[in-house]
Amino acid sequence: MGRRLYSRQGNGRFRRATLENTFGLHAPSCPQCGRLNPYGIHETAPEACHACGAPMKPPGTGKSNEEE
Repeated sequence: MGRRLYSRQGNGRFRRATLENTFGLHAPSCPQCGRLNPYGIHETAPEACHACGAPMKPPGTGKSNEEE
């Protein structure tokens, strides 16, 4: 059987199922090790990777914290 990749909105349109709209999590990946660093929608973004400790990029920018 196939997996459902879309969910139906109240107006009958379909949208892609993501971590944000399904579980309420953001999950940026680490620039060093590539692991996901999930955090809640209302929490602040992690400054360092929980696995390797490398500085994370702030959301919406292409720079890491050290390059600013």
